[in-house]
Amino acid sequence: LDQKDTEGRTLLLIAAQNGHTKAIIALVARGCNMNAPSKKGSTALFFAAQNGHTKAIIALVARGATLDKQNNKGETPIFIAAQYGHTKVVQFLAVSRADLDKQNNRGETPIFIAALKGHTKVIEILVNNGADAAMANNEEQTPAFIAETMGHKDIHEFLTSFDRCAIS
Repeated sequence: LDQKDTEGRTLLLIAAQNGHTKAIIALVARGCNMNAPSKKGSTALFFAAQNGHTKAIIALVARGATLDKQNNKGETPIFIAAQYGHTKVVQFLAVSRADLDKQNNRGETPIFIAALKGHTKVIEILVNNGADAAMANNEEQTPAFIAETMGHKDIHEFLTSFDRCAIS
């Protein structure tokens, strides 16, 4: 059951990527490793989060999937959900106690990537669940700075109130 294809994906990873919740439940019940990574280090939870499959995520988390397992780039499932603007996934993972401030290899957090991509609602969810809105990346750029750089004025204004070093 945990045999991998050329990209290192198992049947469970493929089922999660495509949102096949019933297949996920059946595969886990038969002993598939929920936290087995692909060659790029992504788990079933990561693939489901990337594609916005909330029901698949709920099934995986209910069965003990690791919330904060990082892929080879240091990205977590909540990071990738924030990147793609999947608000329901971000909300579920946040209330499930995913680490909202876990940084990837570049020092970017879920709020940082949401600010970069212009996902206002995702940022609101993260802030309302206790994420650090002023945490800088490895280049000392804050989410407010990157929002302004990308022309997301509403996000910049919102985040500036949390950014101790912002210039408005």
